[in-house]
Amino acid sequence: MLESTNTSGNGQRFLCGAWLSPKAPQRNHALQIPKLKFDRVEMSTKIRDIVEQLKPVCAMVSTILNLELLGSSRTPGQEAVINRAKTTPEIIEPKLYGRDIQNQIIVDEIDKGECRELTVLPIVGPGGIGKTTFTQHIYEQMKSHFQVSIWVCVSFDFNANRLTKDIVKKIPKVNNEKNCSDEERIMQRIKGKRVLLVLDDVWTHHENEREKLLNLFKKDRAKGNMVIVTTRIPEVANLVKTTECSLELGRLCQKDIKSFFEECVFGDQKSWVNHPKLSEVGSKIVNKLKGSPLAAKTVGRLLRNKLTLKHWTGVLESKEWESESNENDIMPALKLSYDHLPFHLQQCFSFCGLFPEDYEFGSKELVHFWIGLDILHSRDQKRKRLEDVGLCYLTDLVNHGFFKINKKEDGHPYYGIHDLLHELAVKVSSYECLSIYSSSMRHIEIPPCVRHLSITIDDTDVKDRMSFEDLDGNLRALDKRLKVEHLRTLMLFGDYHGSFTKTLGGLFKEATALRVIFLSEASYNLEDILQNFSKLVHLRYLRIKSGYDLCLPNALVRLYHLEVVDLQNVVHCVFSTKHMRNLVKLRHFLVPEEKLQFHSDIYGVGKLKFLQELGLFRVGKESNGYELSQLGPLAEIGGSLHIYNLENVQTKEEANESKLLHKNHLRRLVLGWNVRRPNKDPVKEQNVLGSLVPHSNLEELYISGHGGTKCPKWLCENLSVKCLETLCLDGVCWRNLPPLGEIWTVDELGKEYQGCSITPAGFDNLKTLRLSGISSLKRWVGNGPCSLFSHLEVLVIRGCSELIELPFSHPPTCCEAQREEKMSWFPRLEKLVIADCPKLESLPPIPWRTHAPRSADIKQTGSVEHLLYGYYEESGLRLSIEGKGGRADVLWSVLNFSNLTDLRELCMKKMPPLPLDDFQVLTSLKRIEIKGVSSSVLLPVEGDLCHGAYQFPVEEVEIRRCETIWKELTLLLSFFPNLSSGVKHVETMQAFSNLTSLTRLDLDTQGEGGPRAEGLWPLLANGSLTSLNIRADSDLFLGSHPARPHDKEVFSRSCKLFHLNINICSGVLAGPICSLLSSTSTLTKLDLRFDAEVEHLTEEQEEALQLLTSLQELFFFRWRQAAAPPCRATQP
Repeated sequence: MLESTNTSGNGQRFLCGAWLSPKAPQRNHALQIPKLKFDRVEMSTKIRDIVEQLKPVCAMVSTILNLELLGSSRTPGQEAVINRAKTTPEIIEPKLYGRDIQNQIIVDEIDKGECRELTVLPIVGPGGIGKTTFTQHIYEQMKSHFQVSIWVCVSFDFNANRLTKDIVKKIPKVNNEKNCSDEERIMQRIKGKRVLLVLDDVWTHHENEREKLLNLFKKDRAKGNMVIVTTRIPEVANLVKTTECSLELGRLCQKDIKSFFEECVFGDQKSWVNHPKLSEVGSKIVNKLKGSPLAAKTVGRLLRNKLTLKHWTGVLESKEWESESNENDIMPALKLSYDHLPFHLQQCFSFCGLFPEDYEFGSKELVHFWIGLDILHSRDQKRKRLEDVGLCYLTDLVNHGFFKINKKEDGHPYYGIHDLLHELAVKVSSYECLSIYSSSMRHIEIPPCVRHLSITIDDTDVKDRMSFEDLDGNLRALDKRLKVEHLRTLMLFGDYHGSFTKTLGGLFKEATALRVIFLSEASYNLEDILQNFSKLVHLRYLRIKSGYDLCLPNALVRLYHLEVVDLQNVVHCVFSTKHMRNLVKLRHFLVPEEKLQFHSDIYGVGKLKFLQELGLFRVGKESNGYELSQLGPLAEIGGSLHIYNLENVQTKEEANESKLLHKNHLRRLVLGWNVRRPNKDPVKEQNVLGSLVPHSNLEELYISGHGGTKCPKWLCENLSVKCLETLCLDGVCWRNLPPLGEIWTVDELGKEYQGCSITPAGFDNLKTLRLSGISSLKRWVGNGPCSLFSHLEVLVIRGCSELIELPFSHPPTCCEAQREEKMSWFPRLEKLVIADCPKLESLPPIPWRTHAPRSADIKQTGSVEHLLYGYYEESGLRLSIEGKGGRADVLWSVLNFSNLTDLRELCMKKMPPLPLDDFQVLTSLKRIEIKGVSSSVLLPVEGDLCHGAYQFPVEEVEIRRCETIWKELTLLLSFFPNLSSGVKHVETMQAFSNLTSLTRLDLDTQGEGGPRAEGLWPLLANGSLTSLNIRADSDLFLGSHPARPHDKEVFSRSCKLFHLNINICSGVLAGPICSLLSSTSTLTKLDLRFDAEVEHLTEEQEEALQLLTSLQELFFFRWRQAAAPPCRATQP
């Protein structure tokens, strides 16, 4: 290479930029050549630019030469399936291709299973064949046939305890649920219900674990329970199935895979006709997809980006297709799609192989990770923030099919990678990246060029001492196989990896070149793992997740290359942020919402000019590094910004220095004045707020405690924040409010003022409006139609002591049509809160028909003490209303009974009698609770009342603190022929004899003059009562004579009681009572609760207890003093 140096025009040769003259003397030439000046920064910039230019070239060369990057450092077998991607029942692919026959087979099996106790139906097929997608459609189609539907992603670890914890979270709670183990809670919640359980992606079979889990769904002996198991392993399918039907999901036929491929390429537009030249080559590509939906989706996304014959032919003729290992191998198709990604997308995707396969990515989390790796700098994106570049990359990867968007149970989106694509990411990055799993640590091959490392400690590998010591030895052995001094990335996963702190600390002692650190579930301090943390001068990204108290080293503020510090998932952290101003490259400092004080403690935060979020900033009284002008240089700040103690800003010039108007990335702004400040200066505060003009892109605005007398012009007549979706005003004393309609305020002297008029383009995007503590607000008038609030979903009005009118206010005599017209102002309103507005008498109809609200909460307003309306997962639609006196027509006018037909629960407290005609509209009512009613519960009906005229589907009644005579209670209960699940807290039992459908009765008869048990015997003898729970201050069985001798035989034949729970048992543990109970063989469970003073049973009580020979379970509660049970024989 040195012989081929360039030659200048005069024949002089030069090498590497230094030219050599032939006339130069040969001696002492080193002394005569001037020393070259070397600028490290300039050279580094040049190298980076050259690398950027080479990246697309490298990608093209790789594609042309078909460089094989699929060599994996993992061992085959178990390692490939340690953790699979978590799945959910939500349908991602809206249309299912080619599965009609299989769909009908499953439906038929579910129908056949109605008469079986439990059916386990496996669905088996290779990876990428669409098992999960198929099951998602089945789940959505058939879940209406079951009372309980559960979806669980099992993955490699079939652990009954872990799965039980997942399952119990997904079953709605039931009333009167006891606090017990997860297994018992599951059985309580599914009792008497038909259950559909999907166990998705099962890789292993442990018979004991399987039986332990499935027995939970057998104990109730309910018919029709169905378990669907998806797996790649035929052996697993054969072992778990309980029916002859085992559905094998094979490749799609040519017609179906081509139709699906067509949709992936062209979308809903069937465009083969528009591109006839592509049809033939497209058909040939389809032939190579092995009938795999995943391959069709991935390759289809690749081809749709370039609808040219040349591009498609290049894909068809790629040598990558020749590397398939068997007829079901679709990895070549996936690798082909990867090869055609731009280089920057290849980088972003391949590094995701460092995460476990069940990992759920957040969009910001991914972007921050890529920032830490320093792979988000594209030459044509200089005007964009790195965060925007990263989001564009993520969108591109989704569009290319390498990421999929799912939703969590709370509705929040997350990004996932299909397990085969994750395997691809691991393989293509294996030259530099290595993921080590505890189960295969001993045998894994570690390339010498590894720069990025993740270690996952699986819970099952530390289940006992022997496993722990074996894994600890394997970790120690890594010291000789791994060159930690070359590592750039370190990621630790697993709940118990902190158990190896000492070993890991020794292993990574010399890892001083790290750029990226992610410690998940850390139970140790940072320097325990990274003993030379202060030497990590190149560190750019630090993320910690921990449920423990952590102490961060002070050296953190001297790592000047840090760009991301993510502590938002650390429960408690000890760390001084005062000197973080030194981290001038810092872009993200993420902490929990309750720890925003970390942000406000940063001294001189204005030096962090790249900072993207500052949750809290408190203005100091002096120019000491906490003045408002510190916000000025933070031009890129986005997300939320809370500014408090604005009373310390003295002039509008100071306010202008914050430069809020230039912060176009800011989405949420909170401006707060201390409400406890000793002095208020209305003029100064008016000027300050008037100068704090936010950018027009702002979406949420909160103003609290402002002492000025006027709404700022930028929020009123010169409205500049027209994109607002949330507006919250708290504790302001303005005479004019923003243009929200015709609003009138009142001052201390009673003089009224009208607010700003509605502007043509005002708050058109407003979704949430909160007005709190505005004592000057008097009337918000709703005259005529208004489209200003067409998007409003949440309306909250609190503590407006002078408020007398709202847009939906109406007199009690107002007809339903007029009330509905008033609510037309808010066609999309979902949540309404009105609290502490004592002068507001007229309320909206609950619920309003225009748009059924999700919830309404009204407190201390007019004649309503508290009204709560909403949907609850465990009980359905529920309404609770408490009055505080006043006219009955005013109180009941709050409710729009015609819109309450779906109501499931009703609670009335201190309310006047309810008209029966309104009550009978509640056709779905299952539970009613009555509290503190001193008169009739229902309005009396004139003339003779035919009990059959009023029948309600109520199944449970609870009555507390009501002065209702037993005759009226008898009449009330006669309206509920379906009463079965219980009656609670009644003071008399005379009304029970006719409740023959009652299966459970809970009695709380505490208080003076408790009832006697005579009213219970007819119910026990003639009804369906199986469970009786009694809590009383006095023994209601004491002295009771349950039956005459000739009635005993009738009682023994008809009594169905199997569970009795009582807290005062001296009366029930008597010869006559136990003799009668022993005449039936149904009583199998007895719970006895004793006072702490009771040391043992009397001899007579023990003899009575011995009569109960059918008992299988006997429990003693609240037994504190005795060391032994209160009787000699606890198992009769």
